[in-house]
Amino acid sequence: MELISYYLLFALSTAIAACYLWFWPMVQQAKIAGVQNSFTEYPKISTVVYILISTVVAPLLVPPMLSETMAQRFQAGLHREIFKQD
Repeated sequence: MELISYYLLFALSTAIAACYLWFWPMVQQAKIAGVQNSFTEYPKISTVVYILISTVVAPLLVPPMLSETMAQRFQAGLHREIFKQD
């Protein structure tokens, strides 16, 4: 049980860090730019969903946090999705 609690702590902290570093600032930029989609209409729900999904795939979020090149690619993909008009 102890190993599971350590992994959950790691996964949740990684997901929150990814949200703080990439997702939330990009949603705010999209709002300012006037993008109309589900990310900008329901930012709190989108953030909760992003954190939950990021918690599941937390090991995949560590390399972009450590490598500048991977971070730029991750940001580009996230930017493409968040700035897409509905």
